[in-house]
Formats: sequence, structure tokens, C-alpha cells
Amino acid sequence: SVCALTHVVTHNGRGDQVWKGTVLQSEHNLLEPAVAIASFYSDLSQPRLPALAVAAGPFVFIYRNLRPYYKFTLPPVDIDPQEAGVWADTKADTSRSDPQKLVEDLLSLRDNGVSLSSRSLDLLAIDEADVPARSAFVAEHRTQPLIQQTCITCMETIQKNMEEPDAVSCLVIGTERGQLLILDPSGTSVSHKVKAVPNPQRPSLIHKDDASIAGLLMLFDWARHGHV
Repeated sequence: SVCALTHVVTHNGRGDQVWKGTVLQSEHNLLEPAVAIASFYSDLSQPRLPALAVAAGPFVFIYRNLRPYYKFTLPPVDIDPQEAGVWADTKADTSRSDPQKLVEDLLSLRDNGVSLSSRSLDLLAIDEADVPARSAFVAEHRTQPLIQQTCITCMETIQKNMEEPDAVSCLVIGTERGQLLILDPSGTSVSHKVKAVPNPQRPSLIHKDDASIAGLLMLFDWARHGHV
């Protein structure tokens, strides 16, 4: 915990409040609804005061001394090369920007198990009878970089190399795309990345059976899919 008499709670989905006893000490707005909160020690400095991490959307907001310190942003998700190639063709050659052909190619990729980006899924969601809307969508997006962001679904902490309660720790993050990310102790960059499953499913819980990275066992609970 941050302090015996200090409590941090999420408020109205898009903010957190710091209370000391029954007195509100501070309030911080977030860009997205908070999904997880954790305290961790990022270094060996004295006195031993933990940092606070709040996960919301694609961000981890890190607080030190209960004040905003750093905002970590999840790295973009890798785009399947086949999907990237389809969009690249429409960018390189306007004659190949026919929305119907693009939709057929994307449908074929999806049916073959390719996890498509939000852009492609948005295109496929447009009514097939609304050709002008599909054409406008392709014209607007075909020259833009194909980037896919993801969101955090769960978060845990693990000690880096010791099991003491105040040992240096790392944040462990589960994402909408079925990834497991382990950040460095400072919480500013990814030190390890694991793709949990071939076909992404949203993890709702991370369980650790060991306090440190050594011998780490992580269990993703896909509660919404009936799998562990």
C-alpha cells in the first residue's frame, strides 16, 4: 500500500482520488477509464516510498509522492504483413483503390484467421450497399500510415530479482490483443514482450505463482472466452 492511512480510488471512471483518512488530498483526471491500479518500487532510493501506477486505455500513469510523474504509452501493435500489403497497394496505385476489391481482400484475410486492424474492421462494418461511404473511407485513409493501438485490460507487479516486499519491481501488463508486456523498473519502456496466443483474446486477469521474474508463471484468465 502507499501509506497506512492513505487510499487511492478511481472516481467516476475517468479519474482517481487520493484520500488521507476522510480528507480528500488530491484528484487527477485520466484520459480513459481506469482498469487497474498497483504500487511498486522502481529503485533503491531511501526512504522506501513506492510509486503508484494507474492503467487506463493505452496508458499507464505513474505517480511519485502521489503526484503525476510519467505517462507510459503502449507501443503500436504489429500489423499483419498481408493486411499491410493490401493497404499499401491502394496507396501506391490509385487504380487499385476500388473499395469492393479491397473489401474482398480483407474479408479473405479475416476468414483465414488474420487479426485485422481497427481501420480494416471499420471499413468492413460499412454497409456493403453504401458504396459512396466505402469509397470515401478508402480515399480518406489509403495514404495514411496503418497503425494499430491497443488497450490495457489488466496489470500486475513482479519483483525483479528479490522477494522482499520493498524490492525493485516491474509492471506486468495484459492487452486487448492478447499480449503480455513486462516493463523495466522505471515503467518507461518494455523489457519483455510475449504473444500469449495465436488468435488474440482479451485477458482479464494476470496471476503470478512466483514473486520474481525468475521462474515466473503467468496465467491469463480469458473469462469472457471460457479459457485459462
